[in-house]
Amino acid sequence: MWLLIRSNALESGRRRAAAVTTAPGVAVLCAIVFCAAAPAAACFADESGPAIPGGVDSAGAAVFATRCAVCHGPQAGGIPGTFPSLHEQVVAFAKIPQGRDYLVMVVTTGLMGNLNVGGVSYNGVMPPQSGLSEAEIAAVLNYLASDLGKNDPAAALSAADVTSARARHADKSAQATRALRPATDPATSTETKAAASTATNVAANATTNAASQSAGVDNPQRAWQHWTLNCQGCHRPDGSGSAGTAPSLAGTVARFLSAPGGREYLGRVPGVATSPLSNADLSEVINWMLWRFDREHLPANFQPYTAAEIGQLRTQPLRLEASQMRALLLKKADESATP
Repeated sequence: MWLLIRSNALESGRRRAAAVTTAPGVAVLCAIVFCAAAPAAACFADESGPAIPGGVDSAGAAVFATRCAVCHGPQAGGIPGTFPSLHEQVVAFAKIPQGRDYLVMVVTTGLMGNLNVGGVSYNGVMPPQSGLSEAEIAAVLNYLASDLGKNDPAAALSAADVTSARARHADKSAQATRALRPATDPATSTETKAAASTATNVAANATTNAASQSAGVDNPQRAWQHWTLNCQGCHRPDGSGSAGTAPSLAGTVARFLSAPGGREYLGRVPGVATSPLSNADLSEVINWMLWRFDREHLPANFQPYTAAEIGQLRTQPLRLEASQMRALLLKKADESATP
């Protein structure tokens, strides 16, 4: 399984709005699409994240929320074929000594290569999770092993257990960790596969239905996946943004279209202009976000972005002036909306 796939890059991305890369062929633009302050299928927008309890699970829930949920989803259901579910894998592996060592070392060394989880194949790269203490690693694994705090883990890990597991495995390479993986896949039954993907399917259906009639979004599932991989790490699953790093899109992004120059601005902000997505995919994602997060402010005569338009706008990327321009355009949008 892949655990916490973007951890360090995500944390630094939230602070610096930097672009990072994950699985082969999948570019992850951790910060930005409309972050004016820095360069930079189903969205989980309708799926509320796990509540962080006030008891012993709080530390693990906090690590999960900041390190895992952005890729594996707020309910750890994953995205079939892209990010595996964490439910059955962690719960089952945490019950056996080899499995517990494997989980600790996955967090420590990262993981790469082909995996089969619940009958679904995955092929990606997870970086080592430096920056987490032994106590934090134990906490997040216990949280996952308890099915997000719903049950007591069969054999709770301690910080000392994490230290011991690391000491037992001197070869701290992703390849060596891959060899530790228990041979039996605990997520192969029909019931298990259905349970592991329930959260993802619910979210996918909700988002697809909401965007099915959205002009300029030919494939809502594809658009959501690009959003999940490239945008929601900093802009958050509900588009609410990250204070001080990535501005909110919810209830705001379509307002730019009411200001002169605002339409062009959305295609020139650093996160769009430097995105690894193709012009066609990027135009679809922008249209999807406009419909998904700020439908009420879309002009009645809105014309969807096209690949050709985005391709032209991206040749004129904004730099340091982006933040100032953003504030000015929103002011003009407010003025245009005043009777």
